[in-house]
Amino acid sequence: MKLPGPSMGTKTDLDRLLEKMPVLHDPLAFGIYAEGISNLQDIFPPPPVPPLVWASANSTWTSLRGPRNGGETNTTNVWSGNFISESAVPLREICRFLALRILVPGAFNLAQASCLEENLRDLRKSRMEEDPDIFSHQFRQCTLFSYGSKRPPVVLTYAPEMLFFYAEKVLSFIPPRATDDGQDLLATFHSKDEFLIHIPLAGHSTASKDEESLDDSCDKSSLAALRWWYKLKASVNFSRKVGVALELSEDLPANPHIVHLWLSEPIKTVILPTGIFLTDVDDNSPYLSAAHKLLLQGFLRLKNVSVTLRPSGILTHDRLDSMQAYIEYLRGVYHESLTGMPEIPDAALFPPDQPLHTDLTEADYESFELDERKYADYEEAIRKYIVDRQGSSDVPDVFVAAVVGCGRGPLVTAAINATMSSNARIRIYALEKNPLTAGILAGKCDAEWKGCDVRVVMEDMRTWQPPEKIDLLLSEMLGGFGDNELSPECLAGPERFLSAKGVSIPETYTSYIYPISSTKLYELFPDGRLEFREHVYGFDVDCLKALDEPQPVFTFVHPSKGNNEKEYYAILKFRANAPGMLHGFAGCFTAKLYGDIEHSLLPGSDQPPGPDQPGLDQRTPGLTTWKPVFFPLATPYHLAQGQLICLHFWRRSDDHSVWYEWSLAEPSRSQVHNVDETERREQRKEIRNTAETYSSVIHGPMKMSAELNCKAETYMRVLSRFIAQRNLAKVWEKLTEVEELAGEDAIPWEDLVNYPSKESLALLAARYGEVGVLKALQIKGAPRLYFEIGNLDGKKPLHEAVENGHRECVVYLAETIGVSVNSLKRADWTPLMLACVKGNLDMIRYLVAHGADVHFENKDGWNAFHLACREGNLEACKLLQELDPTGTSESCSKNGRSPLHTAALHGRRSVVQFLLRECGYKPTTQDATGQTPIMNAKTAGHLELAQLMESERL
Repeated sequence: MKLPGPSMGTKTDLDRLLEKMPVLHDPLAFGIYAEGISNLQDIFPPPPVPPLVWASANSTWTSLRGPRNGGETNTTNVWSGNFISESAVPLREICRFLALRILVPGAFNLAQASCLEENLRDLRKSRMEEDPDIFSHQFRQCTLFSYGSKRPPVVLTYAPEMLFFYAEKVLSFIPPRATDDGQDLLATFHSKDEFLIHIPLAGHSTASKDEESLDDSCDKSSLAALRWWYKLKASVNFSRKVGVALELSEDLPANPHIVHLWLSEPIKTVILPTGIFLTDVDDNSPYLSAAHKLLLQGFLRLKNVSVTLRPSGILTHDRLDSMQAYIEYLRGVYHESLTGMPEIPDAALFPPDQPLHTDLTEADYESFELDERKYADYEEAIRKYIVDRQGSSDVPDVFVAAVVGCGRGPLVTAAINATMSSNARIRIYALEKNPLTAGILAGKCDAEWKGCDVRVVMEDMRTWQPPEKIDLLLSEMLGGFGDNELSPECLAGPERFLSAKGVSIPETYTSYIYPISSTKLYELFPDGRLEFREHVYGFDVDCLKALDEPQPVFTFVHPSKGNNEKEYYAILKFRANAPGMLHGFAGCFTAKLYGDIEHSLLPGSDQPPGPDQPGLDQRTPGLTTWKPVFFPLATPYHLAQGQLICLHFWRRSDDHSVWYEWSLAEPSRSQVHNVDETERREQRKEIRNTAETYSSVIHGPMKMSAELNCKAETYMRVLSRFIAQRNLAKVWEKLTEVEELAGEDAIPWEDLVNYPSKESLALLAARYGEVGVLKALQIKGAPRLYFEIGNLDGKKPLHEAVENGHRECVVYLAETIGVSVNSLKRADWTPLMLACVKGNLDMIRYLVAHGADVHFENKDGWNAFHLACREGNLEACKLLQELDPTGTSESCSKNGRSPLHTAALHGRRSVVQFLLRECGYKPTTQDATGQTPIMNAKTAGHLELAQLMESERL
């Protein structure tokens, strides 16, 4: 008789039925890319056809509304749920409904939008950088189209010259994600707005029609589009609110790695122009070429990707009906692509299990026990060992096994089944330290294992002293990296008690690492929280791009006989097989259980179809317990194809902990990740004192690879260093090198920005007061937008120059370059506000004389005068009153606080007297909470100031 497997009981008829059923995947969402629509009625059939009626399912009703030509509101109710089949709602109505869902993204595409009010249509024709208000208008128009939580996304077209402008505007609409301390990646989103970047897979090709150059041209433009997307994503702090609407073109990239890189990006919808479809000569039905179909199927295997049809010309209700044939064909392609496929996982990061540190939960045990493949392999490994021993001369009467970390006993069951099938006897010591399992194990001894010699020991395996020698040491504490659940340390104790011919199962295990590109994983980190990028995570993802084959890192053998050291160090070298973005490294393992029975997480067999994925196709099918691990980089790196990647990797330990550290040496030297703060300070000191990273550029011309963009990062660091040293000659020399290497192409200014800090050379020059560098940048052809790039705090070069008092730079930026003196940084601070905070009177006079708005209020409702009062800069307050008396009159912030409230709270006595006697402020004025300036002064301990205001009141 064989005991039931790791499930909690005998399988029911329902269990068997469910096993035979195919995996049910989410229905494919369709959309129509609507162009040229001025209001929603354009896609409805004319009367007397009744409006859409939805009466067949439980539904949630929302409203989509759009402006009519006369500015009225057009509202139409539609169903917002998923459709199960055509029998529930007719396909024609589904098609119309889905067209409404995608109408706003299509209509508000910035290149083709016509659904604008009359007074805004001229804005559509203007260049965005010449009229920055267009983005705000587009955004406000988009919000008119829906109520509730689900607003349609704003679609921005691929425009290489608009990188910095897009990033700035997107950041202004997407607040940072908040997260609690600790490794909690469930970030809170304060904004429901989503941005899709409409990018053609082929990019913007400018090549001739010469057949021999078409493939190269398509690959070049495709890579340019991909690199542009990488830079934009980094510029918006890898926000999850920014995704891709990828359009398949007639010409496809010849390099398969380009497609696989896109598969690793957050693609929300695949746009299919109807022009790329072929027509069947028999029934005039549309279909895709074999190459396009195969490519589309790769994208359809991603999680939550919709398909958007893009008909050419203006969409009417008649043309909308013609979309049915396309949808029917694509639905068939979708079902064909997912037949036999496992469930598609969502991208997720999670802390790896630490069973030695934290007891597992019931849910953890239930999840592990669903892995039938794992326990079947363990059972076979145990059986093979017993059979091998039975063929030798010294067969024990009773085999002795220790199942360490036995949980709820699935390995105990596997060992019992193996001995039964081998006609052997076994005594099992089931060790577990988690008190949660004590009752379950005792119950199994009385029921499921009744009649078997199973002895439950509630003790830590590291200190356990067995009463006899052990023939079989069974464990499953491998984790996704092989040793990250501390199997080497945990087994060091019990393996000392193995008999002469005793074995450990597993016998050996080896960890592997390989470089990956996956924005889908990297965007899961909270915005701006670099500390989250220094931990090890388990992960799930529907697709990632392996940039080279996995390489072995550490191997552990049991029994170790003292060979498992406490400290491990490895140097691993890879070559990038594609010109992608290096986000970090994936870790996996192989384990030899016994003989030829192995478990493997090496990538390959479960990767989505598409281009051939590098690496060995050795992943054990059906193995679900362990997930690969992710070692992120604090800063991602652009890579050229064939570029060297050199990783230093440590497995370190002390008396209390075991942890990993990792650091890049190539393509650039990075910090050491995951070290404690003391070592971090030493590391920073070492990096500051090390010049080897820059030596090839600093001491002579660099020999550039074919991929200038990837080397621009190194030039950026070198130029930044020379600017800080105020070495204008070296800056000019290196800019000239970049110019020569660019050849006929313009200098890639978008690459001469530190990502993700977004500090440009212009910003650094303004910070250090190097007007000569600003002039050099302009002479070398830097566009005006380059001088208006804001860093992560939104500071632009003008803000830096004003804050640091570099008047010459301010004059050059405002008068020669032509930047706006009212440009905003985060929280809507203007350069004038910074000058008032610093008390720089000369700067205040200059800015006001050149158009600075004294009345402008930041997001808190404070103007420049308010901030000068807060800082106690009396002369600045007097100057502002002299320059514009109306700007210093009674004003309040959004919470009703006047400048007098703020000055009183901060104890600014001279400013308080000025406000009372010269500006007419009242000490009894209440803010939104009922507080007066007198009360604020008393609360802050400024009692003399409070008495002064009380005397003034009298």
